[in-house]
Amino acid sequence: MRQRLLYYARVKNHNIPNCYWQGLDKYDILRVTHKAGSLIAPDWYRKRADTGADRPCFCVCLFSYDLYLARERERRKIMGKQNAAGTMPAQRTFLSIRQLTVAGFLSAITIFLGLTGYGFIPLVIMNATILHIPTIIGSLAAGRKVGMIVGFMFGIFSFIRSLQAPSALLLFAVQYNVVADAFICIVPRTLIGLIAFEIYRHLKIREVWRIAVTAVLTTVCHTILFLGSFTAIVGVPYAEAQGIPFMNVINIMLGITAVNGIPEAVVSGLIITPIVMALHRAGLKVA
Repeated sequence: MRQRLLYYARVKNHNIPNCYWQGLDKYDILRVTHKAGSLIAPDWYRKRADTGADRPCFCVCLFSYDLYLARERERRKIMGKQNAAGTMPAQRTFLSIRQLTVAGFLSAITIFLGLTGYGFIPLVIMNATILHIPTIIGSLAAGRKVGMIVGFMFGIFSFIRSLQAPSALLLFAVQYNVVADAFICIVPRTLIGLIAFEIYRHLKIREVWRIAVTAVLTTVCHTILFLGSFTAIVGVPYAEAQGIPFMNVINIMLGITAVNGIPEAVVSGLIITPIVMALHRAGLKVA
């Protein structure tokens, strides 16, 4: 510290209480000259320091400023070497090249499954949809951002399909309010990317079971969010249009959740687990 202070000031002997300068040999007081302080402090403060008031505070400010200059020179020196060598670190972006590639690839798979009909697996009494599976895979393999982007694309595709060939429930939503239909189709599908990531991040069990449980719980959450959004937004008008009590609508949604949601969750766990395990072994894994 003394050497750095001497860089800006010259040593003078003053009768200052020892408590100010405990640590300097013979309690020498560094008197800052006008030349040293002209670029750092205003005139009124430099004159005050030159007359003997607040010399310790002023010298500490000089020392701190010198440390800042030394660190800034070192940083610029390192950046100059990196720039000359072509190794300058890239600026932080919203998505990396890998994440952008994964998001685009999984979004394309989602649209392909929906257009070709391969996204629906026939079971005994119903068809289990697997259109949400790429969203969960993206979230577990590349992070929440990728999962939410793929889920958003899934929602956009579902919204467009509901305008072209809607199901029985979405047909009423489209006729009632297109904005409500867009909310029902897009928001729950976007949220499942975030939900899958958070469930996976907070589970502390064996990896294979961690992935399987995440896939099953996320699929159940997807079904609950989708049917719950429909019930909350257009449930009352739907009950009035069908001439049934609102509680019957809730019972219908619970029945669909049990009949469709549980088989879809099991199918999702069986499909997602080996795929995500293979991607993790290949190095595609969230931090």
